[in-house]
Amino acid sequence: FINARYVSPPEAVWRLFSYELHKPSHRVIRLPVHLEDYHTVYFAPGQELERVQNAALARTRLTAFFSLNETDPEARQYLYHEIPMHYTWVERDRRWNRRRRVMPNETLSRMYAVNPLDRERFLLRLLLLHRRGPQSFRDMRTVDGIVYPTYAAAAVALGLLEDDQALLACMTESAAVDTPAQLRYLLVTILLYCEAADPLALYMASEEDLRQDFFHRLRDEDRARAACLDAIGRLLQGHGKTLADYGLPNPDVALLEEDAGGDVYAFVDAVVRWTLQLDNLNDEQRAVYDRVMAAVDDNRDVPKLFYVDGPG
Repeated sequence: FINARYVSPPEAVWRLFSYELHKPSHRVIRLPVHLEDYHTVYFAPGQELERVQNAALARTRLTAFFSLNETDPEARQYLYHEIPMHYTWVERDRRWNRRRRVMPNETLSRMYAVNPLDRERFLLRLLLLHRRGPQSFRDMRTVDGIVYPTYAAAAVALGLLEDDQALLACMTESAAVDTPAQLRYLLVTILLYCEAADPLALYMASEEDLRQDFFHRLRDEDRARAACLDAIGRLLQGHGKTLADYGLPNPDVALLEEDAGGDVYAFVDAVVRWTLQLDNLNDEQRAVYDRVMAAVDDNRDVPKLFYVDGPG
């Protein structure tokens, strides 16, 4: 045993000879999405002016993508997120170089997510998902030879905003990484600021993800749906809006009252389980519990962050 873990003879030999134990199977390339001259600049104290002046000339992966399309006709067949599979990023020169060997199954690219509330950047990201070979930010706003003043206007000209597909794609992408509560906040943001063409259809398409946490707790679809609509309604109420304003149904009040009663029983059950489990703590666990609870009961405005590490 080593630190309470069994190490077999083959593993011991492997470690003694310092053989490779693991390696990454894929490389993830992160692609920034920023408006013109709005890229992030990092600098050390005392170097602010120098870094800001140099930043105006520095290329990001996005602006280098535009430059690549100017000089390399072959690159113009790829979308922004497809470039890392065929080109490699050279950090020193801050440019894309063509790969000697294409690795479509080993390289993954990821464009940073953008909140729909940041409308122009959100629509720039949408355009990057559909436009091949752009050579500048101006080019991103150009459709059929017409330069549009905003990315939103360009997206409309391309037919990308004729329906709610872009908003639905945003909800679907968010559902893969965000909690149901965060997804409900996103839906409310879309309803308030993004002028969805069919809010009810948008809600219905994402309903299962929106009410997932309620269904996990209540184990009843109708009650989970009512609780989800009530939560969305409360968020809208904070902005002076209602579910009816967007054509969404009101929750069944009877189901909400039933859920409230269930919360009481759940609370009582939690208290009983807490009492039983508290007696089963060992000395070290009890010391951690007592210290955390003391911080909870302490009304002083002092740091109360704890890190507890318990392998196994």
